[in-house]
Amino acid sequence: MSDFVKYELSEEWINDYKKNADFKVNKILNLDFNEREVLGDNPKDINDKNYGNGNVSGNLNEFYHGTVVAGIIGATRNNNIGINGISNDLKIMSLKISSNGEEHDKDVSLAIRYAVDNGAKVINMSFAKNFSLYQQWVKEAIHYASEKDVLLIHAASNENNNIDVTPIYPNDIDDEGNESVDNFITVGAISNTLNKNFRSYFSNYGKINVDIFAPGDEIFTTEIKNSYGYHSGTSMATAIVTGVSCILRSHYPDLSAFQVKEILMKSGTLYNMDIEIEQKDGTKKMIPFSELSKSGSVVNAYNALLMAEQISKSKN
Repeated sequence: MSDFVKYELSEEWINDYKKNADFKVNKILNLDFNEREVLGDNPKDINDKNYGNGNVSGNLNEFYHGTVVAGIIGATRNNNIGINGISNDLKIMSLKISSNGEEHDKDVSLAIRYAVDNGAKVINMSFAKNFSLYQQWVKEAIHYASEKDVLLIHAASNENNNIDVTPIYPNDIDDEGNESVDNFITVGAISNTLNKNFRSYFSNYGKINVDIFAPGDEIFTTEIKNSYGYHSGTSMATAIVTGVSCILRSHYPDLSAFQVKEILMKSGTLYNMDIEIEQKDGTKKMIPFSELSKSGSVVNAYNALLMAEQISKSKN
């Protein structure tokens, strides 16, 4: 009640918050709840594909994250309403693999394959998790996307971890620790401060397993119920890289997924500064920004377009 008075929260906001809390108590925190039964699915059988739940009339908060991410990628530009998405030269295929909680590997794998088979050229993966029960299913789907020349853009996640040491999933690393495909980009988040806090405090990092950084702090974007708001996370940074990738693939369709990845990595903006990293024991360490990702850079759409044009012309 004190927050209600202090922040002048609406009755609708309170009701939505209660509905979301009840959902978590009754489902996510309920050990007896089996969501796969509702879906009609055997989660241990990757060949059991005829399952799902078409009811989309329930709690709109289940669609919150996807709405936020989709707006960053492709909200209508220059209509004087809300925000400008990164690119309008695209169509968005919405595939829902989780209403709440960590995604099942089976759903991730089948969603990638579905997107590939239905014409996707860039797949945004603004999610990550710390445990993967059926990694092989997802890795096979990632390789399938690679074979079909589809680019995958994945969030580095938000635990302030070095994911070279503490891996997140999905990833493109094989059993020997090597990058197994050339169509997979992992994205970290930066803030809007050009100092030791340039890396968003929550963003994971890694010289080997994070490819590039992008803005991911206080990004203004679409929300459910025709509203807008500020959001932070590597999901936001991933959406920005996805939008830039869509611009490149739509304007220069002769470029392969690998070439687009290579362009993004080579055309990014470099920053010569040390970043403060809080260690697990609470101590802080200064690390060059260039050591936090493979490219050591932040995505730069303008530079990427210039490089894409040069490479495209050289092919013709």
